[in-house]
Amino acid sequence: MKKFILSLAVVLAAVFSASAQVKSDAAILKAIEKAKAAAENPKKAEKPATWLALAKAYMAAYDNPTANVIFGIGEQELLLAMGNDKPLSEEYVVLGDTQYKKKVFERKNIYFDPATGGIAFIEVTKPSYDGDALLEAYNAYVKANELDAKHKKAKDIAAALKRIADHYYQDAITAYSLGNSAKASGLFEMAAKVSATEPCAEVISEAFYNAALTAQGAGNLDKAVELYNLSMEKGYSAEGNAYSNLSTIYLEKADTLAARKSLEDGFDAFPDNESILTSLINLYLQINEDPRLILDRLEIAKTKLPDNTSLYNVQGNLLRKVGEFDAALEAYRTVLKIDPKDPTGLFSEGIAWVQKASDIQEAANALPNNEYRKYDAMMEEMRGVYKTGLKPFEDAYELAKDQPQYDKVARYSAEYLKQMYFFLRNEGPEFMEGYKKYEAILAQ
Repeated sequence: MKKFILSLAVVLAAVFSASAQVKSDAAILKAIEKAKAAAENPKKAEKPATWLALAKAYMAAYDNPTANVIFGIGEQELLLAMGNDKPLSEEYVVLGDTQYKKKVFERKNIYFDPATGGIAFIEVTKPSYDGDALLEAYNAYVKANELDAKHKKAKDIAAALKRIADHYYQDAITAYSLGNSAKASGLFEMAAKVSATEPCAEVISEAFYNAALTAQGAGNLDKAVELYNLSMEKGYSAEGNAYSNLSTIYLEKADTLAARKSLEDGFDAFPDNESILTSLINLYLQINEDPRLILDRLEIAKTKLPDNTSLYNVQGNLLRKVGEFDAALEAYRTVLKIDPKDPTGLFSEGIAWVQKASDIQEAANALPNNEYRKYDAMMEEMRGVYKTGLKPFEDAYELAKDQPQYDKVARYSAEYLKQMYFFLRNEGPEFMEGYKKYEAILAQ
């Protein structure tokens, strides 16, 4: 199973009550039939309480197979909570790139997270109600809200709808984890729909996006396009990734114009999204368009956001990719001029020098064996480039190390410096000292 990253997806763990009592299916279904009969009674059907009772009956059916399970607890706590409901068997299964411990119970399979030891997700194998109990409960709550003219039950209904949405979201995570992207997409879509239903005010903003992402993974491209556009209409694009994903779909459909428009719109909205930038450059090259045209769009973005230092890093990356190395360095160095506390331009410059050294080494390795003098000269040039790249990384590390928001810049700068000093260790004792310094820093 290909593992997708559900961008910015917070696993909204459904919380099950540890004090709940498991009921027989007969009792569950009897309660539903009684509540349905009341809802079919013309007099009772006009009362919000009737539909609230029906919704609760369906929710009880949904919860019953997982009663006494608390999300996130470990194996020992689970066994204590489950009482006489003992596992029938257990095994290790690999889903995606992760190995889970799977405990098989009569009505459910429980998967434990190897990193935390807690419950990762639950697969219900024997539901108490043969149908979509969540959907039935949702419809009943909607009806109750329609009849609640004075909004006396609005708070309770809103909380109930949020709970249903969370359940749909968690069920989507389960379906996805088990390799069923198509099912996950439908469940994510329902989570989004329910959370956006009045009077619920806690909209799960990323649910439509995840519905689109999983639909795309399942090969349902038309549905994915619909859902990505709906997600963006709702104001969520995963920091612009929806535009990039849409362009991928359009290219699969051989619709180059739509792909270009999606990327250009995305670049205008999120000019510092590296995925959009790279995809747009590649598309321009594919259609024989000059990638430098992107610089014009970037200049517009800079006039709108003159203090946004990330735009200068983007500009530098673009200039470097089109072969304008010196201009790229100038763009990176502008970052410090705008914000003397921002180390990202220094870090980007360091990366540029490392990439240049790597390009020289690759070209040297491609030389014929009889051109050893040229090879030696190119390797000497490469070492000189590495030496030049040390200072921006050093400065980036010093500037970032005491600023928590730049922890990754400090860490990655130290990692590059350790590698570069090790490569240059035979150039003089100061290089070996530099290697030991950053090795010690990274060991902390």
